[in-house]
Amino acid sequence: MRELEPIDIAGNRRRVFGVTDSFRGACDGYRFAEEAGCLNFGTLAAPDATMRINNGVGFYCDLQKIYDGDGNVIYDARMAPYTDIVDGSKNWSYNHLEVHFTLKSLTPGSTYSFGETETVDETEYLPLMCDGERTGMLMRQDGLKVYVRFEKGKAPSVLGYPAGEDCDDRDLLVYDIGADVGDTYHALTVGEGNFYEWVELRVTETGTLTTLSGERNCIKVVRNDVEDRRCDTVVDGIGSLSGVFFTADLGPELTSGYDKEILYDVTGKEGDVLYKGNAFTIGREMVAEGRVWEFYCSEGSQNPCPQQELYRWQFSGTAEKDGRTWNRLMRVGSVKWRGSDPESGVVDDTATEVALMRQEDNRVWVLDNAGERLMKSRGPNGAPPHSRRLNSNQNQGLKLQLWNFFHKFPKTGPRVRFLFCTVCIFL
Repeated sequence: MRELEPIDIAGNRRRVFGVTDSFRGACDGYRFAEEAGCLNFGTLAAPDATMRINNGVGFYCDLQKIYDGDGNVIYDARMAPYTDIVDGSKNWSYNHLEVHFTLKSLTPGSTYSFGETETVDETEYLPLMCDGERTGMLMRQDGLKVYVRFEKGKAPSVLGYPAGEDCDDRDLLVYDIGADVGDTYHALTVGEGNFYEWVELRVTETGTLTTLSGERNCIKVVRNDVEDRRCDTVVDGIGSLSGVFFTADLGPELTSGYDKEILYDVTGKEGDVLYKGNAFTIGREMVAEGRVWEFYCSEGSQNPCPQQELYRWQFSGTAEKDGRTWNRLMRVGSVKWRGSDPESGVVDDTATEVALMRQEDNRVWVLDNAGERLMKSRGPNGAPPHSRRLNSNQNQGLKLQLWNFFHKFPKTGPRVRFLFCTVCIFL
C-alpha cells in the first residue's frame, strides 16, 4: 500500500491510502481514507472489486458524499484532493503581459516552485524559487493561513506597513482562505509594477471553483479601505488567480501601461495539471480551434469617402497532410462600406482557406507549396530535426507572399500595416 493525496472531511485533513503503481488487478485504483472508509470500489469497510455482479450485470460503487448527524455535507467526492498552496511538488507557470496604451504583448514568463525545507527560528519554511533561482522569500502554511517571510536583508519597501516596524525577517500573512464573508485581515499584497503593499482585505464571497483536479474552495477579497477596486480570487491549493500566486494582486491597471503575470497552469506531482488558465489569454496556444482575428482596412485618410472593410480570420477544422494534423485558418466573412454610409455596406459570408498551421508546445508551423515552415519558436533548443527554419531568401519570399496577400484588398490602413510590419519583424 502507499499514501496518496489527503482529503478534507469536516474541515480536517484525513490521510488516504491505495495500492502501489506496481499492483495489477481488479482494484488497482482503489482508495480508502481515515474516517471515510472506501472512497471507491466498495462500501465503508473494504473493496469488492471494480464492479459487483448481480444476475450478470455489473455495478460500480463509488462514494459521493458523507453527511453529519445534522445533515451537513462533510465530504464531497467532487472536491479536489486537499493540498497546501505551499507545496514543494507544485509548479506555477506564467505568461508575461505588457500593455502600452492599446498595444499588448504576451510572452512566455516565469515558472515558480519551492525548494527544499529550511528551518529558521525553529520554524520550517519552503524557499520560493523563480526559474530555479531563489527569490529571497520563504513561505509556510498553517492550516488555511499562508505566510511569507523575506530573508534577512532582502525585504523590499512595503507601502502601508506600520511606521517604525521592520517587515524584514518576520512572518507576513498573505492569505486566510478559511475567512468568512465580511471578515477582514491585514495582508501583504502586490500590484502592477511589483510594488508590495500592506493593506486590510475584506472577504466578499466564498465558494468553490471547478479545476482540472476537482472543485476547490476559494474566497474573493477586496481592499477594505477603498471601494470599487479590483477583487482577487484566492483558491485553496492554487493561490491568487489575478497575478503571481503567492500574494493577492489588487493594484490598479494604469491606462497608459502596465505589466503583470498571467497564470498559464499549475502542475503537481508527475506533471499532472491541477489548474489551467483561460486558453484565449495564453500566448503559448496561438493555434487554437475557434480563435478569431478581426482586421480593419481602409483606402486611407486622403480619400474623403474611403472604401473600408472589416474581415475575420478563424481557425476552423483540421486537415491531414503528410501524416500530420493541421489547423485550417479560414477567412470567414467580411463587410465592406464606403465612407460613413451604412447603406453602402456589403456583407460577404464566403469562407475561404488562408493557410494550414499547427503548433507543438511553443513552435508554430505554416504549410505552403514549398512545404512546412517554422514561423515561431521559443524552445530552448530551437526547431526539432524534421523542421527547417527560413533562411534570409525564404524570409524575403514569405514577406512578399504576405505583402501580395494584403494587396488583394484595398490599400491597408494603419492597423493592417502594423500587423504586416509585426509579422516581418517576427520572422
